[in-house]
Amino acid sequence: MEQLRRELEGFKVLARLCYESQGFSGTRAYLFVAEQVVGVSKQNEGWLRQTTRSREGRDAQDRSGEAGRGPNRPGS
Repeated sequence: MEQLRRELEGFKVLARLCYESQGFSGTRAYLFVAEQVVGVSKQNEGWLRQTTRSREGRDAQDRSGEAGRGPNRPGS
């Protein structure tokens, strides 16, 4: 997902360069592409935040002996 973030940033720059060099058939075509890239970028950022929080939560559980392992395990 980090790689996707970098590639999307590059794609935003490429789309803008294409627009400025009149590589799109019109402004509406550029705006459509820009909106799509921004939408995918927002989704990717959400996935990154979610996986970071999820990873941090698992690490905290591992350190505290929770998550069904270690001396705090019920029935031990």
